[in-house]
Amino acid sequence: MVAKAFIGLLDGLTSLDIAAMVKASVEAHKAEIEDLNTDQLNAGLSANGQRITPPYVPFTVAVKQAKNQPSDRVTLKDEGDFHRSIFVKTHQNAFEMDATDPKTPALVGKYGEEILGLTDRNINEASEIIEETLVKQFEQKIDTYAPKEPR
Repeated sequence: MVAKAFIGLLDGLTSLDIAAMVKASVEAHKAEIEDLNTDQLNAGLSANGQRITPPYVPFTVAVKQAKNQPSDRVTLKDEGDFHRSIFVKTHQNAFEMDATDPKTPALVGKYGEEILGLTDRNINEASEIIEETLVKQFEQKIDTYAPKEPR
């Protein structure tokens, strides 16, 4: 009887689709991951952890100063359309950052693909966020298949 219960648990565990669980965990935290990307842009950093270059030209610095926006670093934010358009694109075994703003190709062309992505520090933070949800999902699945004590 006990062996049969553990065989059921083993069968349940081997049928888990871990990749789907990871994807669901990422999906559940898209907004937080997107915020990590926009926060690092606001700090003037690209995914490689380096300052976004080339720097703003003097005209752009003057415009940013007139709007009380940061001018000491490239944030890629004027009215916020680009930042608001950043989203997480999930794949079976990974996720990536992308943006829908019409300016995206020009910004990527000028500043590099690294403007859409996370620094190592932010990847670690995203991993921690995702892991919490993944562990909860896993625990729920195990509980489903775990042998129940007789009543």
